[in-house]
Amino acid sequence: MVIMQSEQFRELAILSGTNRDGTCEGFSRITLRPGDTLSIVGSTGSGKSAFINDIEVLAQGDTITGRSILINGIPPSDDMVRDPPKKPIALITQNTRAISDLTVSRFLSLHITPRDKDTTETIRTTIA
Repeated sequence: MVIMQSEQFRELAILSGTNRDGTCEGFSRITLRPGDTLSIVGSTGSGKSAFINDIEVLAQGDTITGRSILINGIPPSDDMVRDPPKKPIALITQNTRAISDLTVSRFLSLHITPRDKDTTETIRTTIA
């Protein structure tokens, strides 16, 4: 699950890259806006985790897939990529051993609090 904080941006775009064989992906651009839901399905080894990772790290053609992520139509700032409190994306991975006892609300609170946000309102609107 990728959660975007809507007050930080209006859209996130994933620009295609290549698969492990170097073949261009079957899309040119996927655009997500706050409130959108995207399901990622595929067999083991098909690249689902790499796709999610590219979003989380705000890839700029610097990952194995060559994908790029745009925020509001432009590449994210270096601060947004490298400074955790400025990172606009929280990622809940398939490997949740470290957070398995947390509610979604508590997980969001852990990511929102360092950003000096109103956690109660942000959590309410995100989960709603």
